[in-house]
Amino acid sequence: MKNTEAQSRRSHQRMVSRLIADVPSNWLDPLLTGDKAVIDHRKPMFTCGDIERLLNAIRARMTKTANKALSESAREERKM
Repeated sequence: MKNTEAQSRRSHQRMVSRLIADVPSNWLDPLLTGDKAVIDHRKPMFTCGDIERLLNAIRARMTKTANKALSESAREERKM
């Protein structure tokens, strides 16, 4: 039982780490620069729409990461 709890805790810790990594930490993040950027950094000011697009893109990225981590966790549980 303890082993399963420890594995579950490690799995959750990995997911949290992955989710934190999904939040842009600098302007080199693809959500902020490049062809697929969700905001136009060439504008002098960002609009509410720019911020909403950024937040929605971060949310989508985090959802994708969480779903992937949950699928991996489910596969690991089936192996036991």
